[in-house]
Amino acid sequence: MTKLDDRVKEVRLSNRLTSSPACLVVSESDVSPHLERMLKQAKGETAKQKRILELNPGHEIIAKMRDRADDAMLNDFAEVLYGYALLAEGSELEDPLKFNQAVMRVLARAM
Repeated sequence: MTKLDDRVKEVRLSNRLTSSPACLVVSESDVSPHLERMLKQAKGETAKQKRILELNPGHEIIAKMRDRADDAMLNDFAEVLYGYALLAEGSELEDPLKFNQAVMRVLARAM
């Protein structure tokens, strides 16, 4: 998912996930998203850390992404999964407009 290179450190498959298609995790040397937000509030602008995007290989969405590996919609799928992972952990979307546009393109294609 080179589409997300500027936002994630790594993309990897995970067997930890059961019902969710994706989640964001921090590496051992990074601070948690909650601490990152607290530091930002206290000190102003801080550098945004790249985290690891874990994908559930058994989830239907990930399986369909594998089947469509050469599809032009793969970038939109990546954008939607990244936004989903941010929202699932309680973080804000970095670019809500970009996320909404990707969701609409995916939905339109599914119809």
